[in-house]
Amino acid sequence: MKTNEPARARKRLRARNSDHVWVRHHPSLGEKYQWVVAWRDSQGKRCKKFYASKREAETAAEIKGTELTNKGVQAQSAYADERFRVMAWEAAEKLRQAEPDLRLGQLVDWFIGWRNDLTPHRKKVADAVDHYIKHLGNNARSITINELIAHFRRSKERKGVGELHLRDISKRLERFASIFGDVLANEVTAAEIEDWLHGLGLGGQSTNNFRVHLHGLFNFGMKRDYLGINPVTRVDRVKVIRKPPEVFAPEEVARLLTTAWERGDGELLAYLCLGGFAGLRTAEMFDLDWRAIDWQQGFINVNAQAAKTAKRRLVKILPPLEAWLQPFAKLSGTFAITNFQKRHREFFKAAGFVRWKVNGLRHSYATYHLAKWQNAAALAKEMGNSVGVIREHYRNLAAPKDADRYWDIQPSRDAEQIVALAAG
Repeated sequence: MKTNEPARARKRLRARNSDHVWVRHHPSLGEKYQWVVAWRDSQGKRCKKFYASKREAETAAEIKGTELTNKGVQAQSAYADERFRVMAWEAAEKLRQAEPDLRLGQLVDWFIGWRNDLTPHRKKVADAVDHYIKHLGNNARSITINELIAHFRRSKERKGVGELHLRDISKRLERFASIFGDVLANEVTAAEIEDWLHGLGLGGQSTNNFRVHLHGLFNFGMKRDYLGINPVTRVDRVKVIRKPPEVFAPEEVARLLTTAWERGDGELLAYLCLGGFAGLRTAEMFDLDWRAIDWQQGFINVNAQAAKTAKRRLVKILPPLEAWLQPFAKLSGTFAITNFQKRHREFFKAAGFVRWKVNGLRHSYATYHLAKWQNAAALAKEMGNSVGVIREHYRNLAAPKDADRYWDIQPSRDAEQIVALAAG
């Protein structure tokens, strides 16, 4: 009769804390040796120990399993440490090609020290080195902010940007250069730009205007490979609560014109008319040639070079503009006002104004034009704006009766006297 003992002897139990330790029952080995704990050591050699009871065998198997697990973790950690040191040496060799003066041993020590810093970001030393080498390459190609502004200005000049617009760009960027002029363009950060912008202490729109010019400067630098990214893209625009544009009342415009007349200042008189009755920007006026006023066709030709939008447009000569400017028809050359800022400041104070309404002439033209003729599309074409801008800024700012008064402003002097003033 066959016994079941051999079958039971082949049955084995795995230790609870290890896949590599087994407990076997061999009744045929006698009471003292019937329970066997088996495993393989680090060299792969088979090992056994014998116990009298199952409880003793299981306890021993658990202890041996823990021992083997700890040795495995230590071995794995030692392997990882060695592998990391090899990677650190490889990275150090790569970095020394970019920075020959650095010592390899020092670099390896640095990289090993950085290991804990890189691990949470799932990055390796090689990633850090590649990033740094790219940074060195960018710095090698980069130039200072002063140099970048000079290149930027020359580029604008070659594109034919108007002198006044160019002067405005330069003035803003020079303020930035007063702080960052000697810094490499590639090293200016978004945080530094944001702090500088808010440190200007300007209103929201003025701050955004500075941001626009800085964005253009750094974009130009990217196109020329002087820097890798545009830091201004990470600087948020300031929220601007738009106020209605300031406009002159019809009687205020009449007072301005009368004051210019009485002071015998033909240049400022023309300035008031071109702004208030044609909506030209100041920069567009100072780039305007008198021959661009086509009296026969009844249009002012604002060429692309003078226009802010760099697009040619035609502005209709309306009755008050014709009445005031017709005596200037025989003039030629570029419209200009010598010592404009000083004369303008003295002029508006003489006219009884404490301060000048910024862009007030152009805003007045748009406001009263839309109020009288109710044609936003036609006005947008003449002003070089979009229909959306016209409606957003100028709709319902003036009553039709005030618009009628505005467009009825006519000179009260004889034409001969205006001619004499124009020839002034």
